[in-house]
Amino acid sequence: MEKTHQDLKKGLLPRHVQFIALAGMIGTGIFKGSSDTLNMAGPSVVIAYLIGGGLLLFIVMAALGEMATAFPNMNVQHLINKAFGFQLSFIVGWLYWFNWIIVIIVEIVAAGSFLQYWFPTVPLWLLSILCASVIVGINLFQVKYYGELEFWFAGIKIITLIAFIILGALIMLGLFPSSASFSNYTEHGGFFPKELTEC
Repeated sequence: MEKTHQDLKKGLLPRHVQFIALAGMIGTGIFKGSSDTLNMAGPSVVIAYLIGGGLLLFIVMAALGEMATAFPNMNVQHLINKAFGFQLSFIVGWLYWFNWIIVIIVEIVAAGSFLQYWFPTVPLWLLSILCASVIVGINLFQVKYYGELEFWFAGIKIITLIAFIILGALIMLGLFPSSASFSNYTEHGGFFPKELTEC
């Protein structure tokens, strides 16, 4: 019996990879979870976002970039294995897997809850299954089609986030009719409206 050999070929373009990486950091939590967080902690949550989501993430990603440059053929689990041994890298590998399983479930349920705005009578579980089916369907395409779809979806997420930032700035500057203004940073308890024991 004659064996056939198929060569792998690169299907993702640089723009696909760049936009997938950018949009991968923008989950449904930034649209859905931000309001809950602001409601619980007030405007001071911006400081937590800057430190936790900005500074710490920058340090971690810069360190990973340095290690990836020094050891180009290793992933994070391999780097941990090299530094700390097999046992810790084994644990980290499984924790990474569990993390993404949980994140995917949360993201799918959040996406379903967004759809409930337009379809309030449809159960959340059904909308979540629909979202999961779309995601699985996209992943079944060839890599180049998957990359193109992800590129455009990522573009929509990035444009939406930029539009929200611009709209928020216009509202805060009083250039857009709204009851929101900079006074919300000083009224209703100020910048730190709740004590740490309340949060």
